Amino acid sequence: KKAEEREEEITRYKRIIELAEKQADIPTREEKQRKLKEYNDIHNEGGEGWLPTIIDKDEYENAKKRIEELKNDN
Repeated sequence: KKAEEREEEITRYKRIIELAEKQADIPTREEKQRKLKEYNDIHNEGGEGWLPTIIDKDEYENAKKRIEELKNDN
């Protein structure tokens, strides 16, 4: 059971890395917030609506670190 949960977590983090690497760039947290606000202001007229998924550098680095930690927990 624990091994299965670990594999699911690794898969989740690999997906984050995959999404980040498909982006044009991997922004800082501040750049991410600015891009999301800009997108929202243009496409949602400043209201609530769908926002794209943007992975920032902190999320990307954390995902890589967690994968290594989980692989070493065997």
